[in-house]
Amino acid sequence: MRILPMKLAVKKSRKRATIKFIIVLTILLIVLNLPIVSNKVRNYTYLFFSPFQSGFWKAGSFVSNFLSGIKNSSQLSQENELLKSKINNLIIQGAKNFELEKENQSLRQALKMQDERDFKLIFANIISKEIDKDIIILDRGKKESIIKDLPVITEEGVLIGKVEEVYDDFSRVSLISEKSTVFNVRIWREEEGFNDDIQGVINGLGGLKLELKLIPKEKDIRDSDVVLTSALGGIFPEGLLVGKTRDLQKVDIEPFWRIKVEPAFNITNSGRVFLIE
Repeated sequence: MRILPMKLAVKKSRKRATIKFIIVLTILLIVLNLPIVSNKVRNYTYLFFSPFQSGFWKAGSFVSNFLSGIKNSSQLSQENELLKSKINNLIIQGAKNFELEKENQSLRQALKMQDERDFKLIFANIISKEIDKDIIILDRGKKESIIKDLPVITEEGVLIGKVEEVYDDFSRVSLISEKSTVFNVRIWREEEGFNDDIQGVINGLGGLKLELKLIPKEKDIRDSDVVLTSALGGIFPEGLLVGKTRDLQKVDIEPFWRIKVEPAFNITNSGRVFLIE
């Protein structure tokens, strides 16, 4: 009769330990953003915690799966544990092969884009996203010749952001949706091509949201128009995909359209990215 309460106590203890670990990791990541923290300290901290951050990023539902694993392991016999271990090894091996194939496909597509557009690309992995900002961390830094302001794209040529800060082994990338981001764009339609008469400015709103500004109301802009980077401003290479126009509004007292832009990138699915040198 006492076994069940003991099991419950153990489960609760393990859950508490896991939650405490995640809280500590979150606090550390927030503290790292304070101005008083040096780049060396940030780099070593990212280096130490990168296996954990990468695991959280790739797994997505790590906590749920971890707690579920504790529950299952407490109910399995030693024989079943051995069998489970063998199965897991096969799954891991299969996952490695799958990831390798995906990486090869990404590299092949990137090399094609590199040849077509004369880009020199550096491959990188996203290892985490900052909680309170539209900032991601990449596993490439000064050792791989990464410098500030390098554009970051997906293998399909979708614009993600640019390098904000560089450490020895890691880089902080400001997404195009970060509030401080402003850059020039123009409109493209499949049936018409570029319309050089419709150019505007993208403003990051935070929370992975974008706004297209400075488009005069007399311009013929439509829902689902494609938004691409413009050469104006010199921040990003021309012709990178930004997103599509959404929620177009005209306000009588304002001379410009109010337009939201749906970003083309999906940060939760963009585990691999490329930096343009």
